[in-house]
Amino acid sequence: MPLLQAVLATMPDDRTTLAALVAAWKQRGEVETGRNTLDAALATTTDAGNLWLARLALEPSGSALELPLAQRWTASMPDSLQALEALLEAHAALGMHEQGEAVARRIVALSSGH
Repeated sequence: MPLLQAVLATMPDDRTTLAALVAAWKQRGEVETGRNTLDAALATTTDAGNLWLARLALEPSGSALELPLAQRWTASMPDSLQALEALLEAHAALGMHEQGEAVARRIVALSSGH
């Protein structure tokens, strides 16, 4: 794990490294360590979509932490379709249909270039 964490420090948006780290943290039961590590990385690198996806992967769908995390991502990258899709999924998981519809409209507007 130290080698993977060293790679994370220099390439925080590397999908392969992030996937390996997330899998290792889950397998070892070290999800809290993973949360802390990725939150620290997000404190300095807020524009890395794969980093945000990895952080979200440590939260169960519909959990208390999923929505605020997706909101942080969207605030950091407001025009990111990935961030908006994560926010839409979080709203859907919590049954927040009106909020989800507003996010869906934003996704359509961004996708169509309006």
